[in-house]
Amino acid sequence: MNIYIPIQPDNNISLAKSSDTDILEAALKNIFNLSEYREYQRESIESFINGHNTLTILKTGGGKTLIYAIASLLFKGLTVVFTPLKSLMDDQLATFYASSEQPPELQERIFGELASGLTKVLLITPEKYILNMKFRNMLKKINSLRGLQYVIEEAHCIKEYEYFRNSCTKLNVVKSEFPSVPMLFLTATCTLGTAEKLRAIITPSELQIIRSNKIYRPDLKLEIISKPRGKEKLIQAIISVIDSITNGRIIIYSASISDCITVGQLLIKHYVSQNIGIYHGSMKSADRDITLKLWKDGEIRFMSATNAFGMGINVSDVRAIIHTTFPMSLDSFIQEIGRAGRDGNGGRNIIFFSRADLQFDESSSLTEMVAPTNQKKHLKEKRKQLLEMVHYCENKLECRQQLAYQIFTWPGDPDIPECHNCDNCCRREAISTEWRNVSNEVNWIVRIVDQLIKRVTSRDPKLLRISRDDIADCFMCSKGKNAVSKDLSSIEGYGVSSESCSILNEDCLYLIDSLILAEIITEEVDIKYSKEAKSLSYSSSLVGLKENALNFVSTLEWKLLTRVSKKRKVT
Repeated sequence: MNIYIPIQPDNNISLAKSSDTDILEAALKNIFNLSEYREYQRESIESFINGHNTLTILKTGGGKTLIYAIASLLFKGLTVVFTPLKSLMDDQLATFYASSEQPPELQERIFGELASGLTKVLLITPEKYILNMKFRNMLKKINSLRGLQYVIEEAHCIKEYEYFRNSCTKLNVVKSEFPSVPMLFLTATCTLGTAEKLRAIITPSELQIIRSNKIYRPDLKLEIISKPRGKEKLIQAIISVIDSITNGRIIIYSASISDCITVGQLLIKHYVSQNIGIYHGSMKSADRDITLKLWKDGEIRFMSATNAFGMGINVSDVRAIIHTTFPMSLDSFIQEIGRAGRDGNGGRNIIFFSRADLQFDESSSLTEMVAPTNQKKHLKEKRKQLLEMVHYCENKLECRQQLAYQIFTWPGDPDIPECHNCDNCCRREAISTEWRNVSNEVNWIVRIVDQLIKRVTSRDPKLLRISRDDIADCFMCSKGKNAVSKDLSSIEGYGVSSESCSILNEDCLYLIDSLILAEIITEEVDIKYSKEAKSLSYSSSLVGLKENALNFVSTLEWKLLTRVSKKRKVT
């Protein structure tokens, strides 16, 4: 294991003195009743209490909360913790939290406790800090009297919320107002690009990065199940999974509030003797508090929830996470499946997948409050994240641990090993597979796209826009209705699979998606606003190729894991 600090040129972390180390050990054993620190917990605490701006990246369930818990106990001043969700506030160790939802009299009581020095930790939302100058002035007084230190929980949310939650992107105000106050960023999912954004918050100060390169969770069994059509059939499939799990608790995630409620109600009807919870962001605060307390007390075994029940929901005995459709991004997926198996005994993670849900998920992203100037960029990024999830779900052979966690690896990381636990790893044990060089196929796909684009730009009435099915139909020599109506047989490269290529249709579609994700095949997002419905809608279409795309793909070797089979026969 290594500590990677690629952004900060000075790799020397000032370690605590031996007496401080003794205090760290005493706090761990006497207050938290733990025998030893987990990976990089102590290094993170030492860096932070020595006044360094610190980014700590540990896997889900890696014990990030303990880092700032002990750091706050050893600090004489106030620890202010920024957290994106109220569920995180309710689940942490602090007595007080401050948010814009609270009545003035409650906030005054909290401020009084802070001013008196009785409170060690305060959890706040970014909005509370950014929008309340009185609150910020109070923190300045506290800093002058006894000192401050800042913690940003779930720091990856700064990137995730950048288009529709402006307060998260304005946290650089903290550093400009408190330049000497250290900041601790904590997350389980952080790409190198996200780390750069976090570094920009504390510029020109330095950032120490303490990171585990073992962020994956081989103890979690990752599975994809084809999603049945119709809610009743889906519920029966969910019940079948639930009944196969004899102990522990289960979280069932839905993409929308209405689906969350429906799933919860149908499970309540089926499991009459079980306490089943329903949790989503539109619940009244009091109802959320009751549900969370019942969950933490072990009174609820099955929870039907939206992603509002994600970060900060920390219990040890969750044995399964079920998604009724695919999550909005790999980042969300990793966070949500990370709720399982925190006691070290593993867990199952099932996605009920249908590509038809892609349009629904794309539409749901429009409900977020995004400034008009950012809508197109936001939607393009959201679509890419959704396609990454679809790509993950449609892969039927590669190790799912490798697929899910690959985007979070950094240069110099060792390869993620196969888990020998997911559905794909188990599937490969029963069949013969091989890594095939598909560079010729990729080159032909790009050439076909180039020909289709020329047809569209010539305003051919038979081909007004390009879809992935159009590309695949050309490549696979389709005689279907779509190919005939658009006269695809006239395209150069039509039927190339029968001449020099030998991949299946599903492999062809997978390669097309790979080229879209790599932005070699480019997309355009068209946003429309309906005054009558007061809603946004959008459509996307394939519109072009990266500059010098053919030359670019020709310089690379493209490989695809496929089943070993006889060359496809063309009828």
